[in-house]
Amino acid sequence: MPSKQVKIFSTKDYKKFKTIKKNRDVNANLVTKLMKSIGQRNLMEDRPILVDRKMNVIDGQNRLKACEAINEIVWYRYANVATENDVATIQLSKNWGAEDYMKMYVKSGNKHYRKFKSFMQEFEIPRINFALFVLKADSVGTRTIRSGNGFGVSSSFKSGDFVYPDDDSGAREFMKKINRAMRYCNPSSRCDLSKKAIIIMMRDERYDHKRMMKKLKEFGGGMYRVPNIVDYISQFEKIYNHSISRRNYVKF
Repeated sequence: MPSKQVKIFSTKDYKKFKTIKKNRDVNANLVTKLMKSIGQRNLMEDRPILVDRKMNVIDGQNRLKACEAINEIVWYRYANVATENDVATIQLSKNWGAEDYMKMYVKSGNKHYRKFKSFMQEFEIPRINFALFVLKADSVGTRTIRSGNGFGVSSSFKSGDFVYPDDDSGAREFMKKINRAMRYCNPSSRCDLSKKAIIIMMRDERYDHKRMMKKLKEFGGGMYRVPNIVDYISQFEKIYNHSISRRNYVKF
């Protein structure tokens, strides 16, 4: 079947274009680079902005901003198949990351992603991977936690099928204790791996958080960065058991 002939249009009427609400944010650094490259040689006729019939920009919002900033001609074409729901799959300049997907679903009003983002903000969690880890850690075995399997950003998170747990009390308690503990750890050791190590220890019924906090206040400053969870558990374990008799020594 022969393909449809693609018509390409040009304009300097930047106001005719519309932004798709659930698209990711404009990248200011990329716009600056595009302003320079497009200003030197405008190749957009070979790679025009993609819009739907309502002039919603499906792909090319950064190029549009760059052209507007330097009063340059915008080349665009209408999509034959793609719609505003395809923004995450059709954009070629930079692959979408987990944060891009989260922002898209938050903007779309998805309650699960809104709760997830609120959880991250409340406990100042910078990385989505770790936030997902904390939410799952209360409902799986320590062996699974140690392996790290199944805690990454899944395809369901990207497709919009992520479901925030009905009961997040366990995860919230984890984060409250972790954030308090991190205050007494050497800054170089404050990372996702060390926080995961504490979660593994907290899942052990022998763990006493008051005891850990008391020991960290004294010796947490001596911690140092290591490459894996096992080594962080070893450091915390030594601190937890400092000056403890062999009979009362707890091995995590």
